[in-house]
Amino acid sequence: MARRSGKKDYELADLWMEVLSDADQRQEDKARALFPDIIAMDRDIKTEAAAEAAMRSTLQDIMDIRERNDLPRVCPS
Repeated sequence: MARRSGKKDYELADLWMEVLSDADQRQEDKARALFPDIIAMDRDIKTEAAAEAAMRSTLQDIMDIRERNDLPRVCPS
């Protein structure tokens, strides 16, 4: 797992992937539970509100990419 790699960038990327995956699967409470870890590791994210905004913005980007590729905007559960 990248979070145990010892490389901060990989660890942070892995953490964000988990947040986004949880949120994409409509498990937003599970995603939000990781916000304190995001705040501790991501120097650009200082608050839970900032983490929430980043999560929502990135999910919107993912949905746009899916739509451009003729895929459903939301992953089927």
